[in-house]
Amino acid sequence: MPDGSGIGHYELLRDEPYEWDAWDIQRDAFLSAEGIDDSHVERVTETKRGGATVHVSSTADGVSIDACITLRPKSKSLEFRTKVDWRASERFLKVDIPMAIQADRAQYECQYGMVERPIQKNTRSDEAKYESCTHRFVRVADAGYAAAVVNASTYGSDVSPIHRNTASGPVRGTMIRLSLLSSPLYPDPNTDKGVHEFAWNVVADASMPAVLDEANRLNAAVLPAMPAFDPLAQLNPVDGVMVLDWVKLADDGSGDLILRVYEAVGGEAMRDLPSTPLWGRPRYASVPLWRMRGWMPNCPRLLPTVIRPWQERRKERC
Repeated sequence: MPDGSGIGHYELLRDEPYEWDAWDIQRDAFLSAEGIDDSHVERVTETKRGGATVHVSSTADGVSIDACITLRPKSKSLEFRTKVDWRASERFLKVDIPMAIQADRAQYECQYGMVERPIQKNTRSDEAKYESCTHRFVRVADAGYAAAVVNASTYGSDVSPIHRNTASGPVRGTMIRLSLLSSPLYPDPNTDKGVHEFAWNVVADASMPAVLDEANRLNAAVLPAMPAFDPLAQLNPVDGVMVLDWVKLADDGSGDLILRVYEAVGGEAMRDLPSTPLWGRPRYASVPLWRMRGWMPNCPRLLPTVIRPWQERRKERC
């Protein structure tokens, strides 16, 4: 974090758009942020394996926030679990996550890809991109280091540069703010009133594979009663960042297995897909937006597969 900064500080913005009360966010709202300064540490507890959890309570007019901040041994992720009792009107709740990284662009995940947007606003077009859709993570990086915020329950954020001078010298960095709640009056004056729970992790040393792994872990369904079994399909690493997104049986009852695989960072990726049929049946590979290369007509045991970004969908069957 930049010197003199604190992570997990909450802000309330005025939420009074000129029209489309429940949908629009006015640029002027970002100039009216007020920090929730009535905040204190309730207690500190130890986790089962030697980590620590800090319990923090914050309050403002119409807002009560209880946060648990956990750091586990040998983990590169700082975990935030927050419960918000939201009774405010015409307010917009954000949480600050400052990074000691001087990045010029932020990467926001979208479905099967990423959107990059400038952090420093130099044109009218840049200025209009003050709030961005954020699927599971937002990542910032400079030439030597990267950090990310992975979320499981909130899908918007804004990123801006930190430039300020202090008595000890200039402070530089990047501010990430997750958007948590808003409270429009139209069409429903009680929109989102009540108790909400949020989860996000701050990931240090955030290579793209590490961020994807953390996003999958945080968003994966928890199935406590699942029996142990061998994976139905797996990717043997060769080169690039390729993700096996889901596996399912074909709907036609044939017993075929359908895989959805995608390249995650906008480059070319290669993996070996083991092709031994399950249950004596052949298999499909379904790849939206990217084309798979290198499928062998006689179905060898390993299929060397190349996925190139931004190309049309193609389906192959052995």
